[in-house]
Amino acid sequence: MANLFLGAGLILLGIIYLLAVNDLSTKVYEVRSLRNRLSSVSEQTNRVKRETVQGQSRTQLTEAIRAYPFVPEGSLEYARSSSVAFEAHARP
Repeated sequence: MANLFLGAGLILLGIIYLLAVNDLSTKVYEVRSLRNRLSSVSEQTNRVKRETVQGQSRTQLTEAIRAYPFVPEGSLEYARSSSVAFEAHARP
């Protein structure tokens, strides 16, 4: 009679153990899935933040340019180097 109770108890403990392990493995899988999703959402959030900052930068630059009284460029004249300066510098 005692052996019957011990056998039934062992079978019951085995079933409880299997259920607990199954539940734990299911939770681990869910945690991994959520971590992957979190990583993906975090990357998307960072990308959207960068795009937002870039858009704001353009807007802010445009507003800053309008705030200063810049003069249209017209025709530009660049400084020209004379060959005399280069010849004098090249001599020992």
